Amino acid sequence: MCHGVIEPHGLPLERFTVTGQWRDVDWQANAPIDAKATMPDGRDIEGPADLRRALLSAPASSSRR
Repeated sequence: MCHGVIEPHGLPLERFTVTGQWRDVDWQANAPIDAKATMPDGRDIEGPADLRRALLSAPASSSRR
């Protein structure tokens, strides 16, 4: 729950291990991985493909120099 508030864009990548292996089950918890998140703009995403689409469709930052 806390991770979703602090870093929602990290949850869609939760299915990857530290070495990049794909997994559908959290081996320690022996439970399916929930890779759903709600982005700060309110969009619901699930998985890396949704994250990519959300990031690419986000408006450019106005802080660019």
